[in-house]
Formats: sequence, structure tokens, C-alpha cells
Amino acid sequence: MDQAVDRSFRLLGARFLRKQAKRLAMQIAPTCLAKDTEGVHQSRVASRRLRAALELFADCFPAESVDRWQKALRRVTRGFGPARDQDVHILFLAEHLAHVTDSAHTRGIATLLGRLERDRARSQAKVIKVADRFRQSGVLAEILDTSQAICARAKTKETTVRSPLTVERAERCLAERFAELNSEAGGLRDPAAIEQHHAMRIVAKRLRYTMEMLAPVFGHQWDASIRAAKQLQTLLGDIHDYDVWDERIDLFEQKMRQRAVKHFGTEAPLATLEVGLEQLRTHCRRRRSEIFDELCAFWNEQPFSEIEPPCSATSRDLEDSLGKCKHGRTVCRETR
Repeated sequence: MDQAVDRSFRLLGARFLRKQAKRLAMQIAPTCLAKDTEGVHQSRVASRRLRAALELFADCFPAESVDRWQKALRRVTRGFGPARDQDVHILFLAEHLAHVTDSAHTRGIATLLGRLERDRARSQAKVIKVADRFRQSGVLAEILDTSQAICARAKTKETTVRSPLTVERAERCLAERFAELNSEAGGLRDPAAIEQHHAMRIVAKRLRYTMEMLAPVFGHQWDASIRAAKQLQTLLGDIHDYDVWDERIDLFEQKMRQRAVKHFGTEAPLATLEVGLEQLRTHCRRRRSEIFDELCAFWNEQPFSEIEPPCSATSRDLEDSLGKCKHGRTVCRETR
């Protein structure tokens, strides 16, 4: 179906896609090295940003290409997920163990750490398989070629990322993201609303990515709000991590209990592990409570209260400088 698309909005999307595609291209190879945990992390981040961009700028590219790219990128995000989670957990547990002063706590925590390290080693084969499949798909080359062609055409026509239509779409999208965030914020009234906190974390991430994608339209006006979105995402992410730890410790104890009964006919051997695991559980719950209080205080400061007026002002100023939207737009028709 033909769709009228503003060249400025298309250029904005193409520039972001090209940047993230280059980033993913640099990071995908190191993921095959078991010791390079950062490659897995950065690849997932880049794949997420690309997926967010393809959602926001979907009408700027052929629909069949967008669908194929999204599927390939989703496989990267999901395929690297278990390994990334294990990397984060291993790092956290190793740092926690380094600060344990009571030797009675060491065995349980060290045993859990050893299990995580073995699980991570097993995950590496899938990481390599996912990376190889993605590189062979040719998706990155397609994204780079398509975005580069759009950027080249824009350069010859002296197109910029600013136009009334681009600002209008940016503001509308941002309003939707804030509505999503506010709809989940009610969960902050209840420290035990784990699912809603997790949902708010996902929405905060979407908000941050959206602001970063649209920031070139508004210059540095959004810098403080982008930092606030990052801080919100970090706090919610930390809370989610501690929720996961609570569940992980319980599951590990269950497995070790079953193993003890199977091999020794009694749960007694588990006692030497439970002391350390209980210390870890108590630490995680205490930190979770502290961070939740920090999150609530941060949210009550209304960290995004200043972003709407600058956006509206920019939109009005831009429209005044270019005349009515129908004169300021550079519109073309392309088949999706």
C-alpha cells in the first residue's frame, strides 16, 4: 500500500538504523568468544534498538523487509538472552562472594556460583549458533544498504531531520510512551506488585529508546529527560534483578534438596549450603527494598515534568519558520 512519508522522518530513521546496524556488526563477532561477555550484552542492546527503530519508522521502509529484519533481530535478542542473564548473575554473585566475611556463608554461595558458571558454559554453543545464523542471513547488509541509500538521497536534496510533520509525529509518539509509563506507575504504590514493576521497566526502556531516536529533532533539549529515563530504567532493572534472585535461590534450593535426598536419603547435607543461601536471600531482599524506596522518591520528583513544554514550543517555532505544514513538508510516495 502506498503511504505518504515525510523525507525528514525517513532520514531520521535511516540515520538511527545505520548507526545501530554498524554497532551490531562490530559486536556480533566477539560474542563467539566465551570470555567476551560485553559482546553479548552490546549485541542485545543494538538488536533491541534496531527493533524499536523498525517499529517507530515502519512506514519508511518496505513492509516485507521490515518483517524479515524484525524476525532476524528478535532471534538475536532472544537467543542471547539466557547467556546475558547468566553473565549478569555470575558477575553479581562473584562480587557478593568477594565481600562475604563469614566463612559459614561461603559454601552455599560458591556452590550456586559454580552452577551458574556451568550453565553459562553450556549456553555458549547456542550463542555461536545464533550469531552464525544471523551473519549468514544478510540482514545487516540489507539494513546498511537501505539506510545508506536514503541518507545519500537526502544529502543530494539537502533534506534535514526537521520538518513540521516530523515534529508532529515525534510529539505524538512521545505522548504515547508517557501514557504507557504512567499507566504502569500505579504499581509503585505496592512494593509487592512485581509484575507491574517489571512491565514499567519494559515501558521505561521503550521510552528511553524512543527519546534517543527522536532527540536529533529537538537538539539537546531532551538530554536531562533521557538521563532521567535511563535512571528510571536502571532502578526498575535492579529491582527486577533482585526479584529474579529471590526466585533463583528458591529453585536452586529445591534442586539441591532433591539431589541430597536422591544420593543420601536425607536433606541433612543441604544444611551447610542453606546458611549462605539464606544470607544471600536476605541481602537481596534488603537491597530490593532500599532501591524500591529510591525509585519511589525519584518518581515523586517528576523527572519528566519539563519535557512537554519544550516539545510544544519547538513544534510551534518550527511551523512558524517554515509556514504551514503543507508548505514545509517534503513528501514523497514510496511503496512499503
